[in-house]
Amino acid sequence: MGLRRKSRELALQFFYGHDLQARSCDGPAVATELEKFIMSFDTGKKTLPYAEQIISGLCAHVKEIDPLLARYAHNWRIERMSLVDRNILRIAAWEMLCNDDVPAQVAI
Repeated sequence: MGLRRKSRELALQFFYGHDLQARSCDGPAVATELEKFIMSFDTGKKTLPYAEQIISGLCAHVKEIDPLLARYAHNWRIERMSLVDRNILRIAAWEMLCNDDVPAQVAI
């Protein structure tokens, strides 16, 4: 399995738990949550930097990304989407809009 794919899975798991507990991405608490989350997994050290980049990047841009998703999710409110679907869309949108290292074709 590719390193970035594993990193995306870690980010998805982080945001799933984050949303499940109705937590916000604002404030320094996210860094503490991220540290605890990463310590709970036995992953290779190579997957962690990109997972951290996704998580911190998405937290910084979620207030811009969610309205875009809501705009194009016809007949769906973002809060009604399943946690998995919503966070997959968020990660893909962040990669397409904010991360120049990932071609849009890969993020899709």
